[in-house]
Amino acid sequence: MDYKKKGNYKPETLILSYGYVPEWSEYALKPPIYQTSTFVFRSAKDGKKFFEIAYGLREKEPSEQIGLIYSRLNNPNLEILEDRLTLYDEQKIVLYFQVECLQFQQQF
Repeated sequence: MDYKKKGNYKPETLILSYGYVPEWSEYALKPPIYQTSTFVFRSAKDGKKFFEIAYGLREKEPSEQIGLIYSRLNNPNLEILEDRLTLYDEQKIVLYFQVECLQFQQQF
């Protein structure tokens, strides 16, 4: 199954399932919410490679598979959201940034 196949559907239809493969999550119909901040590596060497790529210290090799490393860098839910937003913006890639702001209230 090609999880990024667009076919002849409009973005409003595609956004319901685009970018998600049920096989990756025990065949759940909709993507589960990943409430973890860190992920396990097969080895420390793999972990080092993933972080080097994430921080731009080296380029990804053509046959190299990138794993999940830390939720603020590559969260599964965030990747699905970014894939789906490409449909509306008609772009190849979309980046989503969440900015947390503090609200100050001054009392007189």
